[in-house]
Amino acid sequence: MRERKDHLDALAVGILLFCCLFWGFQQILIKSTVAEVPPLWQASIRFAIATALLVAWCVWRRVRLFERDGTLGAGLLAGALFAGEFSCIYLGLRDTAASRLTVFLYTSPFVVAVLLPRIVPAEKLRGLQWVGLVIAFAGVAWAFSEGFTGASTPRQLRGDALALLAGLLWGLTTLVIRATSLGKASAEKTLFYRWPSPPRWRR
Repeated sequence: MRERKDHLDALAVGILLFCCLFWGFQQILIKSTVAEVPPLWQASIRFAIATALLVAWCVWRRVRLFERDGTLGAGLLAGALFAGEFSCIYLGLRDTAASRLTVFLYTSPFVVAVLLPRIVPAEKLRGLQWVGLVIAFAGVAWAFSEGFTGASTPRQLRGDALALLAGLLWGLTTLVIRATSLGKASAEKTLFYRWPSPPRWRR
């Protein structure tokens, strides 16, 4: 168990910026290959490689993944939500533009901002923080606004709906991690729960 920090330090901010930059290419890569490789097959390959890398990291760093710490139920729920989110992303990109999906996907922070304070009162956003959240979302929407030009087809609307569902599931995953025993688990174990078909866990 590691103590949770209340504020982001410089290292955390740097890692988050890198992650956002890295994630920015995700939709583009999926969209560019979805015609050649089926969406869920892409997801399976991704999860398999990521799990192998994570296990190797944990072995190297001697991180215990299978000790009993009461996180099983919350971990399996987070894993199911995470798998659902990425299934929606991959399937959605088959039907809608990557720019449109990105905008709908980033409705996730609003899900967290609305629901988390009901469970963890200390997480309630102040007025200025809500303004910042809205401005940030507006910036994402404006950056990808070209994807919303022209008439929408039924297929595109289906992809948009999957993108919105992915954003909801992403937000709920964050909620589970923050508001349950996973909030005190190691980052590696929390991440390991979020890969499909993990090994047999012990309570």
